[in-house]
Amino acid sequence: MRSTGKTADAAVKAELERDFPQWRFLVTDRRRWWALRGPLPYDQINEVDAVDADTPEDLRARLARLAWTAVDAPP
Repeated sequence: MRSTGKTADAAVKAELERDFPQWRFLVTDRRRWWALRGPLPYDQINEVDAVDADTPEDLRARLARLAWTAVDAPP
């Protein structure tokens, strides 16, 4: 049973990596999902570099909101 969960997690991580290539993904032993990026260059030092969520769906939504905000941000 345990390997099925890891296999499913690997598939979800692969999808997230495809959709958000600038981020790295992990799942903790407490089933918390994380997206990490960095180190960020100096001109992006104040940007978000870690996002966490209870589910991969929530993590995807949070990353999508960040991407949308970055697109809308003034130059």
